[in-house]
Amino acid sequence: MFETERISGVTAPRYRELISILVNKGASNKEIAHEMGLRTVTVNRYLVRICRKFGVSSRSELICKVMREMLSEQSKRIVELEATRNSAV
Repeated sequence: MFETERISGVTAPRYRELISILVNKGASNKEIAHEMGLRTVTVNRYLVRICRKFGVSSRSELICKVMREMLSEQSKRIVELEATRNSAV
C-alpha cells in the first residue's frame, strides 16, 4: 500500500484519502463515494481538482503520477538509509 501522506502538493486530508482509495484499491468513483460517505458528484469534483493540481487529464494519468512520486520517495528513503548505514560502519 502506498502512503499518501507524503504526496507533494496535496494537503487536504479528504483529497489524500480519495487518492489512497483510488491508487490502493482501484475503486470506481461510486465505490470511493460509498467508502468516504460522499456523493458521486462530490468525488467527481474532487478528482477534477486533484487532476488539475497534478497537471493530468485522467484518473489513469493521476494514478501513474502518484505511483511514480511515491516510488521516487521510497527510493530516496532507501538511499538515505544505506548512506546512514555506511557512515555508521
